[in-house]
Amino acid sequence: MASIIERKNKAGVVTRYQVKWREKGQQHNDSFDSLAKAEMFKKVLELNEHDGDKAYSQILRTASRAPSIEQVAVQHLRRLSDITVHTMHTYERMIENHFKGNIGDIPCDMLSEEDIAEWVMWMRGKDLSPKTIKNVHGFLYSVMGTAIYKGHRPDNPCEHTRLPKSDHTEDKTTFLTKAEFALILSHLDQYFHPFFLLLVGTGMRFSEATALQPGDFSDEQGTYTARVTKAWKRDDKNGRKIGPPKTENARRTIPLTADLAKKIAFQVSITELDEYVFTMKEGGAATVQAMHNKAWKPALRAAKKSGLKKSPRIHDLRHTYASWMLSGDNPMSIFELSRLMGHESVNTTTKVYSHLMRESLVKGADVMGNAMSGLFNIQTVKKVEQSKAKAIEQ
Repeated sequence: MASIIERKNKAGVVTRYQVKWREKGQQHNDSFDSLAKAEMFKKVLELNEHDGDKAYSQILRTASRAPSIEQVAVQHLRRLSDITVHTMHTYERMIENHFKGNIGDIPCDMLSEEDIAEWVMWMRGKDLSPKTIKNVHGFLYSVMGTAIYKGHRPDNPCEHTRLPKSDHTEDKTTFLTKAEFALILSHLDQYFHPFFLLLVGTGMRFSEATALQPGDFSDEQGTYTARVTKAWKRDDKNGRKIGPPKTENARRTIPLTADLAKKIAFQVSITELDEYVFTMKEGGAATVQAMHNKAWKPALRAAKKSGLKKSPRIHDLRHTYASWMLSGDNPMSIFELSRLMGHESVNTTTKVYSHLMRESLVKGADVMGNAMSGLFNIQTVKKVEQSKAKAIEQ
């Protein structure tokens, strides 16, 4: 418990009020010129479990005229005129679930690195994944950028935050061999073969492939292509709508092999120009959930009974495409692959797939082989007798 002691002058008149408290085993005190101020500090101190730094910080926050983190976050969202409604709702949920009740009430000019570190630990305590924490922290980083732009503070306290790392010991990304994909394909309903062959043969995102219409396919002098200009997006009611692809570079033309073009030709030919080529067998929309539950999941279950050891997602066919393009007899460069996959930057492609580049792996092994040459046949020197060892030392 903190206590208040009156300090008197020689005439016996009270001139100061001293607040005393123990913190981490040590005595601390602070003086105030009025009893009201001392009592207020004592109250704040006790609310913060006798942590002086926190008490001082809370008092300063009360005096701050800057808007709160939550208020700046709302201002920040108003500036984002280039995001989808779905993304806007995602950010709004971040404010509701991760700002309110924690850092949301802190004046933006008073947010410290220590506050952010405690906030990150609070999110870890809610069992949020490292990826989710990273995304929410990234949003806060942008919010603080707006605070700087508005002149509320000079620096970004998120700059040096140490975020938790993933503790996964296995790759989440699954790459299939030709034999493994063939095994899954053998258990898929024939109706879905063209669609899944298109995914693994072009590396398209699911949202892009299911948005294709007959006019997006081309056959010019034996050169078969598919043009990606649109994709399915979430709307403001958590439904679906057609919109632009994920990135500007995702607007691309992808080559098709003659065999793949022939495989999907019938499906393209029977589809009306304003309809989508790939649908469910019953005619409904090809959503991720429907395709997973009615086609992919049953085939995967059957394939595992036949010896498949992996558990790939439909999206892993995009990763499989990349692995086949980088490890084939005539491997593609990482830059060329980046363009075909529609990545915003080649850095994204490099980060995810560079470990698959066979030439680099072989070169790395050769360089280390030369460096370690002659080290594998060395025999251990026989131990010298103790008497001879002493003679050598002398």
